[in-house]
Amino acid sequence: MTGLDPEVMTLRQTQMVALSMVYAAAQLVHLLATQGSSALVVHQEAFHALITAALLDQSNQTEPCQRYGYPKCTQLGFRTLERCLIEPYSSTPAPRIWRHRQTSRYALSLLAFERRVSRRKASVELINKQLPTLRQRLTFFDQRTDHPALMAGMASLYQETAGQLSGRLKILGQPEPLNQPATIDLIRACLFAGMRAAQVWHQLGGRRWMLWLHRRPMVADLRELAVRQYRGTRTRH
Repeated sequence: MTGLDPEVMTLRQTQMVALSMVYAAAQLVHLLATQGSSALVVHQEAFHALITAALLDQSNQTEPCQRYGYPKCTQLGFRTLERCLIEPYSSTPAPRIWRHRQTSRYALSLLAFERRVSRRKASVELINKQLPTLRQRLTFFDQRTDHPALMAGMASLYQETAGQLSGRLKILGQPEPLNQPATIDLIRACLFAGMRAAQVWHQLGGRRWMLWLHRRPMVADLRELAVRQYRGTRTRH
């Protein structure tokens, strides 16, 4: 029992699980760019779930809550998405500051990039061709999702797909982590994983306009899922 039977989830709640992992990926990118690889120590479960799910064949019909390890591995995504929805701006009168600016920008870019990549036949074929090799690497390295060889492969795949689009995503952070090739690979691997989560969200009927027009019901769903998440983790303990 993983805490919540997918059969009792509404479609929108199922969508929120996938969307939250897009935001988890975006937040990990922000943390890696500002803090370096040490940021993964605190968020190992979310990172592992993201990377593992990203390597699945998208024809796999696994429900998002199983795919992303709900309730155990979705806390970072739920918390990040909720903050981006309910606290988009600071409360000070002027000038208004866009809270969580970089994380929100990365997440929205991933949603847009996924749509563009999915329309490029060559990119889709390349992803489908490379995924079995990446899955073999994950198995060979005993499911170590942060292994440099796996990260390099996922980073390269991101570069060869989304990285070829116009309007490439600019990552902002501290000079030290952004000058380390290993950290750059981690960032690009997270971007690829976030793009894959965006694909799951889109396959479930998710659309970017929902983030503005359905903000309140989405927040309500997130909070309901968070409550069930808490109950699920308490039950396992």
